[in-house]
Amino acid sequence: MTDLNIGINVRKIREAQNLSTQEFSKKIKISLKKIEKIEDNKLLPDLFVIKRICDKNCVNLNYLLNNSNVERDEELFGYFVELYENQKKRNIFIFIVMVLLIIIVLILICELIII
Repeated sequence: MTDLNIGINVRKIREAQNLSTQEFSKKIKISLKKIEKIEDNKLLPDLFVIKRICDKNCVNLNYLLNNSNVERDEELFGYFVELYENQKKRNIFIFIVMVLLIIIVLILICELIII
């Protein structure tokens, strides 16, 4: 996947508001470490982070992705498909963990009732 340079545009958005990375991270409710990685292009933000950055800073997706190194629409589409698939996997994992926790709690409750 081509480097989208979203981080450069996130930094521009933050600097245009004269915010430190810490202030910006609080504004969009994302950890400071995550913002730093995004701005350094070490982390591609997921769809929820992208939406939060756009919403909290009154910018649209085109502005955030403008001036990136995306040469073809297919690359951008592929990026979002990849983000969607990763988010879907994360949601499935969270669901499985929650089900397991519920089962454990039910087992513990049953053991307490029997005792």
